[in-house]
Amino acid sequence: MSEFMIPTGIESNPEQEQEETRLSRYVGGPAHVHTTESSRWGYVEGELTLGEQITYLNEHVYAGDPEISNRFLALGEHTSNPGSPERLSEADPIVLSLETQRQHIDSLKAETGFALFTGVEANILPDGNIDIPPSLAEKLDLVIASRHALPHDIEKMPSEIVRTLTTPMTDGNVDVIGHPNRFTWDVEGVDWPAIFEAAKQSNTAIEVNASVFPILNAEADHQHYDQAIEWWRGWLSQLAESGAPVFFGADFHQFRPLQGGEQPTSDRLQSGPGTKMLLRFSRLAKILEEVGITPERGITTRADKLKQGLETPKD
Repeated sequence: MSEFMIPTGIESNPEQEQEETRLSRYVGGPAHVHTTESSRWGYVEGELTLGEQITYLNEHVYAGDPEISNRFLALGEHTSNPGSPERLSEADPIVLSLETQRQHIDSLKAETGFALFTGVEANILPDGNIDIPPSLAEKLDLVIASRHALPHDIEKMPSEIVRTLTTPMTDGNVDVIGHPNRFTWDVEGVDWPAIFEAAKQSNTAIEVNASVFPILNAEADHQHYDQAIEWWRGWLSQLAESGAPVFFGADFHQFRPLQGGEQPTSDRLQSGPGTKMLLRFSRLAKILEEVGITPERGITTRADKLKQGLETPKD
């Protein structure tokens, strides 16, 4: 069986195989994935088309996998520009394009050997609402709500972090709070237990996003890295204690380095996913085990479990 994200034909040593096995217990496929649909503002947010991603997974990851029916690809396309979020109307070209993509994916679901989930990564606006209209959100399989660019007093104030992360949980169309600890891990006084309790009570999953997990490389500051890892360990421990549902997200913007050394076409994407992303995922999975977040807590371990998690009514 080809483990998730481990391309066929790539040899690994025993230690790598142990990490790959651990990783495959937590993720049944790439969730929170950007295609070229996300690239609208003059720079690359998604390098590969949907078709290229489907081909890549079929030929290089899921080939020969007896569990392919429970593997998946779950999209998380950008909505308005994450650098300058704005509320989108039903007639906005971005909304119309995302609706067209949704219809196209729905037409493909019976043709792929693995499950496809339509989805967006909507921006959380300063008032705590998301930037897409309900008419689109309610048709999608997956709606991730994420904080991106926000006014500084909202971005770094502990009470505002709590407000903007919990308000979207009251939206019946929001399934996941995306990378909630991105740009917030260095902010003291954030009431994370309150955020996690709100997620549990509303049946909103908290994303554990591998793309923002720290990685040590030649240029890294060891002290800063160690501090970041300890913060993550404490954050995940609080998440473990809360009982809130967990969504293991890749936040992929392209796949090709996984094919064994092929470089992405954009310098902006040199850092991932590739080897660094695999390393992030495997080290993150190890900490998840250590703090008591088992694979069973995640809704992204299998396609049928993800489908069930996304279809469970919000409280």
